[in-house]
Amino acid sequence: MRRFVYFWLYFVAIVASLGGLLSGFDTGVISGALLFINQTWDLSDYLQGFLVSSVLIGAVIGAATNGILADIFGRKKIIIATAIIFIVGSILCALAPNIYVLILSRILVGLAVGIVNFIVPLYLSEVAPKQLRGTLVSLYQWAITAGILFSYVINGAFANAVYSW
Repeated sequence: MRRFVYFWLYFVAIVASLGGLLSGFDTGVISGALLFINQTWDLSDYLQGFLVSSVLIGAVIGAATNGILADIFGRKKIIIATAIIFIVGSILCALAPNIYVLILSRILVGLAVGIVNFIVPLYLSEVAPKQLRGTLVSLYQWAITAGILFSYVINGAFANAVYSW
């Protein structure tokens, strides 16, 4: 029985840590995409900088509101809502017809980044027994780093593709 509980706990931690993977990926992926976005739309230096930092604008908003939201709605519901925000924001980024929609989409993704960077470690620390708390919370930090690495691998893999970004 104990083995099943630990398996289930690790499974939940891995699924929750996917938010960290997405957070790292969405933060890092713009570095490779920006070169090709600039070929599609002739962007000023200001718009390039705003596009890159737009995720952080959303993250600041998400970070400022997530504690209140978590207290009102609970951790699991906020994690599920954040996953939906990631999905919607990513689809909008992919389908953006102009730079302004892309910036707004990245702000939406940033909102999810800001929320997930608080809510998942909080959730993991609350569900983990004290002897596994550090391990499970560090799994989330590892997922952020893996997401950044994954974004650079994807950028490299698609660098010579026809529809690069």
